Amino acid sequence: FPDEPYRRRCGGIAERLRRTRHHLTGDPGPTGGRYADAEELLGELDEMQRSLTTAGLRRVAAGTVQDFRWQVETFGFHLAELEIRQHAAVHRAAVAALEAGMNGAATNGAGATPIDADLGAGVSLGEVLDTFRAVDRIRTRFGRAAAGRVVVSFTEQVSDVTDVLKLAEAAIGAAAADLDVVPLFESAASLEAADALLESILADPRYRAHLRGRSDRQEVMLGYSDSNKESGFLTANWLLYRAQAALAAVADRQGVELTIFHGRGGTVGRGGGRLDRAVLGQPRGTVRGRLKVTEQGEVVASRYGNSAIALRHLELLAGAVIVAGVEDAEGKTGGPANASNADLSVMNRLAEASSAAYRSLVYDDPGFAGFFRRVTPIDVLTTMRLGSRPASRATGLPSEEGGIEALRAIPWGFAWAQARIELPGWYGLGSALDALVRADGASALDHLASLYRTWPYLTAVIDHAELALARSDLGVARRYASLAGAKGDARRWAEIEAEHERCVQGVLAITGRARLLDSSPAIVRAIALRNPDIDTLSELQVGRLARLRSLPRDAAGRADLERLVRLTVSGVAAGLQVTG
Repeated sequence: FPDEPYRRRCGGIAERLRRTRHHLTGDPGPTGGRYADAEELLGELDEMQRSLTTAGLRRVAAGTVQDFRWQVETFGFHLAELEIRQHAAVHRAAVAALEAGMNGAATNGAGATPIDADLGAGVSLGEVLDTFRAVDRIRTRFGRAAAGRVVVSFTEQVSDVTDVLKLAEAAIGAAAADLDVVPLFESAASLEAADALLESILADPRYRAHLRGRSDRQEVMLGYSDSNKESGFLTANWLLYRAQAALAAVADRQGVELTIFHGRGGTVGRGGGRLDRAVLGQPRGTVRGRLKVTEQGEVVASRYGNSAIALRHLELLAGAVIVAGVEDAEGKTGGPANASNADLSVMNRLAEASSAAYRSLVYDDPGFAGFFRRVTPIDVLTTMRLGSRPASRATGLPSEEGGIEALRAIPWGFAWAQARIELPGWYGLGSALDALVRADGASALDHLASLYRTWPYLTAVIDHAELALARSDLGVARRYASLAGAKGDARRWAEIEAEHERCVQGVLAITGRARLLDSSPAIVRAIALRNPDIDTLSELQVGRLARLRSLPRDAAGRADLERLVRLTVSGVAAGLQVTG
């Protein structure tokens, strides 16, 4: 096509992309080899757009070519970035094993070399180092944007961050300077101390030098699941809110550009719900046009499975980020625009009372773990291949003696959803509101109602609790409660029902509505349409669970019965559109 220079150029780009995709041999470069990175391709497209504009073809340059350019800018050659996540304790053990090897300690007590030593959870030092080498290979093959962030679970001390740099340098040398270390704060204690720890991390000379090489950009991840499981719905939300405000203040003092990574799940108990409302409810000064959030499980299908719904969701999310960014630019940092110190004090009191009520049921009652195991299908859920990690951080399931602490947050939330209770999404809120009214009088609810109308954070919290309460069905849940038969189980169930009623009445008093979700008729209609079919599956599940638990392990037909129960789990989850 000698008279079609743009088509010829596009043909050359297509061939170079083919060679890049298949990683064909030959040096990268403009002579026809593969692209070194996506930036080189963007340079060609930029040149083409300038030429088209000069030739009077501006509509083509701003149309088809620009669409292609946006795809390259968004996806590069890698589609999505791969992030590495590892527990801080594993990194600590890896550093200890590495230093032992460098000091000439050839073996440990079991006779293994340091490189093969078990660091916990079946991970060896060799595997940790190989992980960093894999990241380096990915970056070399698909571009620097393809990988490079290392999330450190349960970050508790400065060395948890610097350990990553030590291990990466041992594995890939100078290339470690291109990695981003992301501390993850997820427990109540770590959220309360997050600002002090970030201050210490940024004060560490070695790490700050590394951060300067990363343009003084720091990402911090906040965990919504473990904080909720540990402290309850309301308290976890308030701890996360305060942690964000405090982290933003530290970043401002240190001259660091902070991005907060929200580790939200699909259920209300794990930070799910309307993301746009959640964004608008963030503390002032914490968004600033930058937002990172996880989309997990069934949420991916429900929000992105249909292009029109996906576009609408992204429009809402982008709009919320823009609005929050404008408010941040006005210099409002740390708290709500219309909340006084007295308002913040009320929230502190509510959080404290909510946590006390939640922990009294879940952690202080020595028989609650056994109750939870009887009234939910947790024993079946843990045998299904549903997640990337085991259901529990320890061996076995919750027993009469305990085990709730070691159970991961995803099966915890999933089990309560299957039993139609959704306890992690509301428990403790009603008791906290009652305690406030007893102390301050009925006017306390009027005060909260005013804040609900003017403070986006409280609006999001109450609306998400309302959604969880509306999706729960205590009529069906009583059938699951009938599976419990141990002494004290009737009392525990009575406490759950009473707290549910307190929560409903409290939410209605704050929102001013006569019934739950009165302002969301579409959601009410969806629940009403789905529930009859889900109720049938729930009834089938309860009956088969009772029968399954009564059979010996080697009983004939047990495998078929287990398969049937698993099918009901999948059906209920699909109908509720809620897992963990």
